Amino acid sequence: MRHIAYLLPFVAVGTGLYVLHSAWFAILCYHFLILTMLLLHWKQFSLRILFKGWNSRLAFLLTLIGFLSGPAIYFAWPMMQSNDSSLQVKLAQLGLHGKSLLIFCIYYAISTPLFEETFWRGLFANTSNHPAWPDIFFAGYHVLVLVLFVKPVFVILSFLVLVITAWVWRLIAKKFNGLFIPLLSHFATGLSIISALFILSR
Repeated sequence: MRHIAYLLPFVAVGTGLYVLHSAWFAILCYHFLILTMLLLHWKQFSLRILFKGWNSRLAFLLTLIGFLSGPAIYFAWPMMQSNDSSLQVKLAQLGLHGKSLLIFCIYYAISTPLFEETFWRGLFANTSNHPAWPDIFFAGYHVLVLVLFVKPVFVILSFLVLVITAWVWRLIAKKFNGLFIPLLSHFATGLSIISALFILSR
């Protein structure tokens, strides 16, 4: 069941982006599948863990790194972006333009950290101290998105960064017996990156 669950994001995102060409379908289907898994396993997981586990210094450091990820992508974008068409055109092809893009960015920034921390490092947490399957699957489903927008070398680099990030968040959740620090860091990272991409698409 666990490894089947790890494949659900690939199904949702792959169908949304490559079959229906809809970013909205991709993210809403992904989140719906996570909610479904939570309902199926509600006795095994408490949402209270999202707001447990704290270390001020570590939280400040990871949140700062998260906020810096957006500016890093913004300034590196001329090197990163694939050459076939502009970011604005590609987003429009996925149904993201005008108010739809703005609403999508707001929804993504607020909801995705909650859904993903609950799923990847909460409900289906792995106790290994080494990089494990959930870290790889978490990074892997992002590849489906990245290949549409950035050059292959940056897809690979981003995949490795995401594996390490997922691993670090999982270790922190394990050490402090809660997801609050990963959730805060994830929120800062997601908000920063989606804001940078929104600005780049103008």
